[in-house]
Amino acid sequence: ADTERGTPINTSSTFVTIAATASLAHETLYYWRVDAKNEAGTTPGAVWSFTTATAPAPAPAPAASLPQPPDGATGVIRGPDLIWPAVPGAVSYDLYVGTARDLTEDTLLSPLMPYSVSNNSFHSLIRSSSDFNTLYYWRIDARTETGAISRGATVWSFTTTARLPAPSDLQPSDGATGVTVDRPLLSWAAPPGAENILGGLDDYRVSWSRTKSDPGNLGFGIRRDCDLQRPGETADCHTLRTSSTSVRLPTNANLAHETTYYWRVRTWYGGDGDWSTILSFTTAAASAPAAPAEE
Repeated sequence: ADTERGTPINTSSTFVTIAATASLAHETLYYWRVDAKNEAGTTPGAVWSFTTATAPAPAPAPAASLPQPPDGATGVIRGPDLIWPAVPGAVSYDLYVGTARDLTEDTLLSPLMPYSVSNNSFHSLIRSSSDFNTLYYWRIDARTETGAISRGATVWSFTTTARLPAPSDLQPSDGATGVTVDRPLLSWAAPPGAENILGGLDDYRVSWSRTKSDPGNLGFGIRRDCDLQRPGETADCHTLRTSSTSVRLPTNANLAHETTYYWRVRTWYGGDGDWSTILSFTTAAASAPAAPAEE
């Protein structure tokens, strides 16, 4: 038989199963008939028809699970990285974050939500729209290549950290004199609540300069390029990072004798942290040269 009519199936039974290799299409009308045969010849049967069923809906991907931050976490920085294990079969994710568990439109943190995310993490999601010491809810819906959506089975939550005060008890104390130029030690007390931040503080930022333009700002301001690892615009401009509550200024700070320096420190936890008040110290005079030995 030709392709249009199909290939006859010979059988001695009163039923036959169409093989999967026939590749019948969904929602399609097909015609068929049975011809009876014996030694005397063939008697064509009536032509019948059937229509195949609608294609089943694509299977959704499994629901996302095991979130980071963990469900119910507290002390989370503003704008945390939201992470979840990749969902098998998912090609993208719809991400919702809001202030109510039902995540209705009026409670979402952005009118652009849901955000479409191509991998299983989202960086610094809500810094500009989130607040300190606030409970947030979030959910991940996984999408397959066919567009099937698996709604997140669980709405997770986390609470952001309270805003920390600036570091205190800075040493050398304000106005200190006679400070060594040879890697002087700067220290401070961690602000109350630092121990409650999930994962701990990222670090502290310590800045110093020989100029102080106004009571609230050092001469270098808080420019990001004010960093010993990335030379700033002036030799005066320096910032160091440290995970400790003290740091020695490096040799290449090149402090001068009998010179006043201004400095301050801030906590750093996901980009947040207030600067301390600005303190000053004055370095010691150079040591007198040793007297020549008598002959």
